[in-house]
Amino acid sequence: MLLADEFSVPEDRVRRLLSLWSEISVIERVGSLGEILLRARQADSAVLVVNSQAPVITEFVLSLADVAVGGVLAVALTELVDEQITALLTQGVLGIVSATAPTEELITAVRAVSCGSLYLSVPYQRSLARAAGAPEPEAAQRVRRLLTEREIEVLARMANGLANRDIAQQLGISASTTRNHISNVLKKLNLPNRTTAAIFAYRSGLAIG
Repeated sequence: MLLADEFSVPEDRVRRLLSLWSEISVIERVGSLGEILLRARQADSAVLVVNSQAPVITEFVLSLADVAVGGVLAVALTELVDEQITALLTQGVLGIVSATAPTEELITAVRAVSCGSLYLSVPYQRSLARAAGAPEPEAAQRVRRLLTEREIEVLARMANGLANRDIAQQLGISASTTRNHISNVLKKLNLPNRTTAAIFAYRSGLAIG
């Protein structure tokens, strides 16, 4: 777990994180993007925790995706409106939690993001649904036209927050096959990352239920 300088986790919460979740091998404060990438390469997975208002989130997301499993967890220091949440997801952020969230929820968010899964606190899930709006028939038609049935199954599970390994387990396929399906989904739908795919899936009605 890497803490960007733009966000500060109180020391008592850091200690509690370490005591409650032994899987976190290190919690380290990092400054430059180069330092972040160096630390991420050394780990099996990495979660970069940043202020939701950090101006370089997109750069963090793109660079981290090239070197490690995991992603960016944005922590909201103030209340977010729907447009801000959608903007964060569009940039490729995998998780959004409030700075006032219980330590246990922060652990859940870190665990989800560490394996490439989408995690949103309940209020932000509602914002995503509102931002996506009612299912659009055109979006559903586009999915059916461009994707195979297996790719649609993968997209639906991505939108529902499942990590790659969970998708693979549910569908009875290998992890590498899952990654290939996700890559194909993003290319065929012309989407930059799995969080924008989640928004698209909501609009197509795949993430409901």
